[in-house]
Amino acid sequence: MRDYMLVCDEPSSLGGSDKGPNPLEFFVSAVGFCENVTFARFAALRGLEFDSLETSIRGHWDRRGQGEREGIEPAFRDFVVRPKLPQTRLSKRSARLSR
Repeated sequence: MRDYMLVCDEPSSLGGSDKGPNPLEFFVSAVGFCENVTFARFAALRGLEFDSLETSIRGHWDRRGQGEREGIEPAFRDFVVRPKLPQTRLSKRSARLSR
């Protein structure tokens, strides 16, 4: 990936050496980073300023689906991405847009 080296691994409990995030952690992080960039662009276009942005991501999936078990889908049942701005440093307009 360009001139960067990414290390992807699995936890030792799953047979890996735990030297980096697993593929699912990379995926979820990428979704969060995309949300942050999109939110920051949206805010800049509207002249909104903020000091920091936190994005939480939550999803549920049945890990057993990785083993190709019949009747178990290896897909997320739900996936929620929620940006959060510190309310103490926002104008009322910025706070309203962050919801």
